[in-house]
Amino acid sequence: MGVDKKYMPTIMIILVGTFVGSLTQTLLTSALPKIVADLGISVGLGQWLTTIYLLVIGIMVPTTSFLIGRFSTRQLFYTCMSFFFTGSLLALFSGNFAMLLSGRVLQAVGTGILFPLLNVIVLELAPLSRRGFAMGIVGLAVSFAPAIAPTLSGWLNDTYGWQSIFLLLSVFSGAILLCAAFLLKNVKREEFSGPLDKLSILLSSCGFGGLLLAFTSLSDYSFFHPLVIVPLAAGILSLVFFVRRQLRIANPLLDVRIFKNRDFAVGTTLISLYYFAFLGMGIVLPIYIQSYLGQTALVSGLTLLPGAFLMAVTSPISGWMLDRLGARATLIIGSAFLAGGTLLLVMTDAGTPMGVLVADYCVRCIGLGFLIMPTTTWSVDSLDLKKMPDGVAINNTMRQVMGAIGSALMVTVMSAAAAGSGFDSPMRAGVYGVHMSFVFSAVLCSAALVLAVIFVRGTKKEAFKKERRRN
Repeated sequence: MGVDKKYMPTIMIILVGTFVGSLTQTLLTSALPKIVADLGISVGLGQWLTTIYLLVIGIMVPTTSFLIGRFSTRQLFYTCMSFFFTGSLLALFSGNFAMLLSGRVLQAVGTGILFPLLNVIVLELAPLSRRGFAMGIVGLAVSFAPAIAPTLSGWLNDTYGWQSIFLLLSVFSGAILLCAAFLLKNVKREEFSGPLDKLSILLSSCGFGGLLLAFTSLSDYSFFHPLVIVPLAAGILSLVFFVRRQLRIANPLLDVRIFKNRDFAVGTTLISLYYFAFLGMGIVLPIYIQSYLGQTALVSGLTLLPGAFLMAVTSPISGWMLDRLGARATLIIGSAFLAGGTLLLVMTDAGTPMGVLVADYCVRCIGLGFLIMPTTTWSVDSLDLKKMPDGVAINNTMRQVMGAIGSALMVTVMSAAAAGSGFDSPMRAGVYGVHMSFVFSAVLCSAALVLAVIFVRGTKKEAFKKERRRN
């Protein structure tokens, strides 16, 4: 990774902690039906166990630029993992929905800080010429964990019950805290001395939280339903005031002026499109496999598993390519795989063999492995070191928001297309709806490819010139 060896245990501990937090995002997907039945709650109420996790992370991430600048690495990591460990224990011993939901909130508080903390530390410690590979390793935690989580949770739930999921998380997080007590070191960086602007926190929480709530509700309600339109309007209005305030105060919570940097703006736009495509398809494909191809939840999880492993393998390779070929070649190759794999899915139908479906999805995952961390690295690397925490926080916030929007809109397109298909058979209408959601995703992925070709720049020679200027 090119990092000073004395900091390698610190990076590995934070990497493992982030992996566990990332795993938890989708770990309840397969277990929700059993949890709903055991607690005697509605499916809509049960969905809040996943929705609240995304909401809290979306609220926490904008504050991380301030927290990373104010507190030491050890203080932040212990706090994050303590929240996560406490939340896991609370969920493990929960006897009702309120306790289980509270545990999920505590888990999300810790996870929301861990993601940006890991990115900032790796970007600060790795030399510029090796940052691509280093961030590719980070991609294992960010991308691989959510992809394998549904399969893992399905096996745990079927074999030992849903409580075993939280037992596993409690053991892991407790072991990580114990290792951190002996191995974690503080990483020196410039401290932030300004005051915490409480109004900015309120506005960002209402803004990003409102958007996430609106789009996660969109999969269950129409666009003009109060549970969609009210939080959407409140979120947009809050974000407008949030941005205006950041431009006017001396110590902004997030320095939105960094969007004037062309590469950062382009990179953030692209990472938003990639996460939209990533999480949206991850919702639609299991629905298609289970509801219309008649397969079990475990089979649908296993169908997605080869793609998850390919993302894991591709992520470090893409970082190596970024270091040697530059951003332009790496992102164009990745975007071509992503768009091509999605177009292959468009050409499938209910008669397509499962093996072909798996292969098409694997092509998409190879593309995503070439894109997610290299795009983040390239965009944030264009900023000064002082602005990196702001760039990482904005990047992570956009991931959460666009992931939620992508999941909701893909399901909405699928449902609307099925309803308006004109087919008498619910099965044919449903398959048509899935097909149109694939078309929608293919259009977005093709647009991302065009943007990468037109706007992404960056070669190996330019990267080394930039490193010499900084040194």
